[in-house]
Amino acid sequence: MAQIKNINLTAFLASPIHIGTGEMSDPFTFVIKDKYMYIFETSSYMSKLSKDKIKQLTKILKNPSLSSTIEARKFINTNFDYETMKDIILESIDVSKSSFLNSYNENLTQLASKDFNNQMLNQLEIEKIYTSGGLPVIPGSSVKGSIRTAIINQIIEDNNIHYNKRDKHAYKNLMKEMDLSFTKDIFKILKLSDFTKEKDAKKMIGYFINYQKNDMDSLISGDSSMSVAAEVLTPFQQFKGNLSVGYIKFHQYKREIEEILKNKSNLFTCLNRHYLELFEKDFNLFKKYSPNNQFVKVITSQKILESLKLNKYAVIKVGKHSGAEGVTFKERAIFIKGNNEREPIYDAEEPTTVWYFSQKNSKFLKDLKPVDRIKQLFPMGWIILI
Repeated sequence: MAQIKNINLTAFLASPIHIGTGEMSDPFTFVIKDKYMYIFETSSYMSKLSKDKIKQLTKILKNPSLSSTIEARKFINTNFDYETMKDIILESIDVSKSSFLNSYNENLTQLASKDFNNQMLNQLEIEKIYTSGGLPVIPGSSVKGSIRTAIINQIIEDNNIHYNKRDKHAYKNLMKEMDLSFTKDIFKILKLSDFTKEKDAKKMIGYFINYQKNDMDSLISGDSSMSVAAEVLTPFQQFKGNLSVGYIKFHQYKREIEEILKNKSNLFTCLNRHYLELFEKDFNLFKKYSPNNQFVKVITSQKILESLKLNKYAVIKVGKHSGAEGVTFKERAIFIKGNNEREPIYDAEEPTTVWYFSQKNSKFLKDLKPVDRIKQLFPMGWIILI
């Protein structure tokens, strides 16, 4: 690809970010001591045990079962000594503010014989985020996906393109007609590096918490359907990345795409056209019900909305639980899976639920006063590009 321009970008994390790998951390690879989670490789841990301790652990695992699995995890926790094992620690995360600390301690003290439904095992697992070389990064592919969505949205709106939302194959067919399908993707001209932080990229452990969308009364009452333990990039950090643009030989929307990618200002205008309304909606929701929420205070104090409206900055949404509106263009219908109580919906205008992130689980939040509960929540996936 012949590179014709290069744009340096800073990604300011306006909220927690989770770009996952599908992998899970479990207590064979970490322990929690003195309010810190210490992550290590199991083989390295074994190398630090005495011969007697290795025999004990081997005996526990000799007859694999649910009971022996939990006993082995309890053994790893009990026999972890920081001074002896500090040189095998790959990462340490402060979990003093997370409900996972209590969950970890409680579940490890339960008798294995009582865990008939595998509940303790599930509660001790954590969804991992993407890393490169052992360091947390924001994959360039995720940012590129958000940029791609915004550009397609602008082309569709500017050309007054419509299609039958009730046809579940309509989007795929439309992309073929517009010559924008992934099999023949014009956006190969875009190359984005991973976004990295030179040092001290911070993560935190908490929960994805699901509530009914546009129903703050449900959120205030504390009625959450589920909470899932996960690690995220801590908000209000900055990561650096780079975008390069190649030459478009021929495409029916060549002129429009080249104009959008002409410079940072045009790109930011396009991104804000798609994402800013959604971001402002999240901001206003939290500002109304919880003006002292950390998300609201940072966005306000740094005048981020003002800069976005002038297209000095741009906002995008990335990662897990970003919401269907953020990852689809505005004319596209949203598919909602069916369940025992309802049929699937192929042409919904918006999702029926929304996910937030909190360091506290839903059980803890339910016991708080409404105003204190909302202070613990963050929207998911917002990045400010500078």
